[in-house]
Amino acid sequence: MDAMRLPKTKLDQVSVLLQQLPSDMARRLTLAARQGDPALARLLEYCLDGPDVLARRGVFEPLKLISKDPKTHKPSRALAPSDLLDRLWEYGCELAPDLREEAQALYSDFASIPEPEALLKLRVRLSDRVLEEIKRSEDNAKLRKRLIGRFQTPDLEAPQRIAKILKCAHILEDAVEGLPDTIPDWSDELSATIRDRYEHVADVDPDSGVWVLCLIMARMERPWRLLRVFERIARRGDDLLVSKTDMGHVGDVLLDDAEFALSLFSKAPSTRDEARGAAKGLADFAAVTVGMTREIGIRKDGSWGQRLFKLRSQASDAMSHIHSEVRDAVFRATAEAGGLKTRIRTPVRSGEPEFERALALSQFLIMTKDDAARAAVGSAHTALIDELRDRVETLGETQLQALRSETGEGQAALQERVLDIAQILRALAGEEAGDLLVRRATAALAA
Repeated sequence: MDAMRLPKTKLDQVSVLLQQLPSDMARRLTLAARQGDPALARLLEYCLDGPDVLARRGVFEPLKLISKDPKTHKPSRALAPSDLLDRLWEYGCELAPDLREEAQALYSDFASIPEPEALLKLRVRLSDRVLEEIKRSEDNAKLRKRLIGRFQTPDLEAPQRIAKILKCAHILEDAVEGLPDTIPDWSDELSATIRDRYEHVADVDPDSGVWVLCLIMARMERPWRLLRVFERIARRGDDLLVSKTDMGHVGDVLLDDAEFALSLFSKAPSTRDEARGAAKGLADFAAVTVGMTREIGIRKDGSWGQRLFKLRSQASDAMSHIHSEVRDAVFRATAEAGGLKTRIRTPVRSGEPEFERALALSQFLIMTKDDAARAAVGSAHTALIDELRDRVETLGETQLQALRSETGEGQAALQERVLDIAQILRALAGEEAGDLLVRRATAALAA
């Protein structure tokens, strides 16, 4: 049944009904329909999203694993950002005015799904037209400037990359067929399989080899392990050769991932949510950089080695800055213990932004204690934890002694202060340490 032959009023009624359902119910209804009545599911999707959205989604389906938002996802998952795909789709449809209509027609027949050959032709047409314009822009500065503005990119590298991947998408789909969307672990069998698939693709289309590696890497929970395949492919155990071939792009993307992770802890966190995000960034940075050096010999004078050294230096500088910020914040939250250059004796209190920042930074310090060593700042990290923990524990003891001899309003104020100190102690030494301080304060009051 062709949607364009159904009464438009009926389609509109279904669309209105779906829009009135709770936010996720329409999607769940569509998913349920796929199990029992695929044609009904396609009709619901048509009414829910519209033919243009379905057409765009179908054309770019092979890129879904690498079309994440680069602001929130690492580069290996954002080689073809969704917003850039939108702009590429609109521009391609302008270059080939009948392309949109043909693509929409494929999703207007609810009785069947679009034929792969039909989608292949659309992808090739779209990519060819875009690549032709990018090629023309090489000798046309005005066109190049217009294209950069149209795609909203610093250059034309990303649009060109997407168009190239899209053009060989049918080859790539065959190459990754049967692989799970998520590859949690690694095995020699998987390594051999990827090598065979890479070599087959490279034989069919030499320009496609690197892209199949990128699509496989996007499925891996530990993407640096893909470097194990390089030795099988290049017959060499270091980066001297592979960094100068199309396979070198994989290493570059991994280093892009490391740089993205570094950006997450490039400044000191101010809230607990920021602390968790920064800690994850450090964990990811350590995993990628250490993982790469374990999987393949990286020469210090090679392009990967030089960039890796620079990133590690930047990470060390970032962590040194955070260490200084943590120390200062905790000292201000425990000012009565002394040691501040300004001789401030009035500490910030629980509920104040600076106190919350001290807690967040303390939590970051503890959450990253294992990864700090892998990021080459382990000794300074451990020393700072010990220093701050000793400071807070000593201050807690001092406040307990004062609590035992104080009475009236002074005693109530000291009790509140002990509760503040307990919060910081929990962040630096664990829940049990903070709870113990509170219990001892309660016992002191009862004595």
